[in-house]
Amino acid sequence: MKILYMGSPQFAIFPLKALLEKDYQIVGVVTQPDKPAKRGRKLMPPPLKEFAEKIGIKVFQPVTLKKSVVGEIFSNLEIDFIVTAAYGKILPQWLLSLPRFMPLNVHPSLLPKYRGAAPINWAIINGDLETGVTIMEMVKELDAGDILLQERVKIREDETAGELSERLSKIGGKLLVEFLKRVERGEKIVKIPQDEESVSYAPQIDRKMAKINWSRSDVEIHNFVRGLNPWPIAETKFRKRVCKIYRTKRSGVNCENRESGEIFIFGKKLHVCCGNGKSLEILELQFPGKRILTGRDFINGFRIKDGERFI
Repeated sequence: MKILYMGSPQFAIFPLKALLEKDYQIVGVVTQPDKPAKRGRKLMPPPLKEFAEKIGIKVFQPVTLKKSVVGEIFSNLEIDFIVTAAYGKILPQWLLSLPRFMPLNVHPSLLPKYRGAAPINWAIINGDLETGVTIMEMVKELDAGDILLQERVKIREDETAGELSERLSKIGGKLLVEFLKRVERGEKIVKIPQDEESVSYAPQIDRKMAKINWSRSDVEIHNFVRGLNPWPIAETKFRKRVCKIYRTKRSGVNCENRESGEIFIFGKKLHVCCGNGKSLEILELQFPGKRILTGRDFINGFRIKDGERFI
């Protein structure tokens, strides 16, 4: 069975590993072009490209998926399935029609909830208690194809988007192999159309949304911090310097006599008051160009004055 695999970020690696462990033939990996990153703007390859090249799989990085550009190349691969996992582009109809069986997508949400680019982030930011992975048949519309397999998982209270992504990626690989085995055994494939009335979307996350609003509740801010880790990382300001907040913990400590964003020490731990009169413990934070600090490091390194705030 010949598979053309398409993806870009870390999430795409585990499903590919699952296919390789079951000896499926990967005829090529398609990923996004290298992009400039960090201060030096050096071109950086997508994580999936690095993984594929290390194990000797041919990598394609087309700037466009137009048939006139890549049609002949992909047609010559004689593909049985196309599998995508966070590839980052909508596939054109000619490509969706290319495989002998069908194009599949590994999507990290319980479709029809959270169609789009950032379902893991928004599930955490919105305070969802569960999410999951969907194996779906791809169509031209964004994440709108029939559901083939789905698995639900609980979201842990302090789990970050990066940690949840790793869990869902492994589940996605397992479900993908399970579906392909069913096809190989000749089992009847049940396709469940998505309920269009239940559709919601998960738009792209960007740096512009990273600022913490301390007037919100401790629960909302805790979810916001988790949902933006590992990128772009929630941020605030302290003494006019940008400060990134990597991890927090709901403390249950009352601080109704303090202002939102006010910093204080309680039980030798760093706390900040939120808009609902409850505090969050700050576990990890970072100033530009500096190492990540624990809350204890911050207490020891900064003489916090009474009434100082994150803003």
